[in-house]
Amino acid sequence: TALETAKNNLSDAERKSGMVVTDERLDVENSRLNDLSTQLALAQAQYAESAARYGSAKKESAVSPDVLDNAVIQQLKGEVSRRESQLADLGGRLGDRHPQYIRLQQELEQMRSALTTEIGRVDRSLETSSRIGAAKVGQLQSSVEAQRKRILEMSEARNRLSVLQRDVDSTQRAYELVLQRASE
Repeated sequence: TALETAKNNLSDAERKSGMVVTDERLDVENSRLNDLSTQLALAQAQYAESAARYGSAKKESAVSPDVLDNAVIQQLKGEVSRRESQLADLGGRLGDRHPQYIRLQQELEQMRSALTTEIGRVDRSLETSSRIGAAKVGQLQSSVEAQRKRILEMSEARNRLSVLQRDVDSTQRAYELVLQRASE
């Protein structure tokens, strides 16, 4: 009767926890935790890089590496520089009230405005990238914590099942001893 009770207690606990004493699910969950931790470390590194790039652009966007490497911005800077030299040449030859000078001055202002807009676009892109990185890090941290909690719960359930299994084993040995003595 004691052996049957111990076995029933073990099977009830296994059924409730969804685990068996020899269940390898804990190993799978630990592996998943390791994967999440690796992803978190990568996301933190990417976020640190994007935050540093955004911080650099926020301080001085004109000399930010992302701005300096942008082909559109470089093209606009070249055009602005050419227009400025043309404007200086026209100003010296025709004067600053000449229609060509005024037209060229307006074009130069439009190009400077386009350059400012493009630099702002790069800055916003860096800000968005930094924000996305922060959100991803936060999400992965939550996932890692949830996975740790799940592993702890599974470990506790596995420990309870191990205690019940030892109960079954010791009761089984006691039963076998009683049977042996009875047969003697």
